[in-house]
Amino acid sequence: MTAFANRYRTALAAYERGERDRVPRAWRLAFDAALAGDTLVTQDALLGINAHVVHDLALALVDVGVDPKPARRADHDAVNAVLAELVDVEQALLARRYAPGIAEMDAAGGRLDERAAYLTLAEGRDWAWHCAVALADGGPLARRTVRWLLERVSAGAGRLVLAPSRHAVARDRLGALERG
Repeated sequence: MTAFANRYRTALAAYERGERDRVPRAWRLAFDAALAGDTLVTQDALLGINAHVVHDLALALVDVGVDPKPARRADHDAVNAVLAELVDVEQALLARRYAPGIAEMDAAGGRLDERAAYLTLAEGRDWAWHCAVALADGGPLARRTVRWLLERVSAGAGRLVLAPSRHAVARDRLGALERG
């Protein structure tokens, strides 16, 4: 957990020092968007989750010595159930603190958004596990390739999350829904 949290702290510290070349692309997208203030609350949350899970998790697993044994994989996968239970809690916090309309959208969607969040987190964590094992067990070319993939996939996902902000009508309508 500490290694995982330190990935975020290291990215944020480098960003604050202006060392942009030391900040993973997905985190730069998230930090730049937060500073610009043009994103939806939901986008800000998704950008952080993307950078942390799709980019950082594999590297954190390597930092602590990923062990590809089935028992360790089962431990890793068990976290998915915990995260699934936290989706409603986090939505409620976001609604209460930043965007009351999130609660209304959540209610209107039934359990669909929770199922989508679970699937997305589970897939992201599965991606991270496979990348970590490849980083730990692969040779130099495999490690360079996986690091490149972590950068590209997480940055691409971040740009996808930001897409509605680039369209004024979509951004305004979604913003009105978030505000309630």
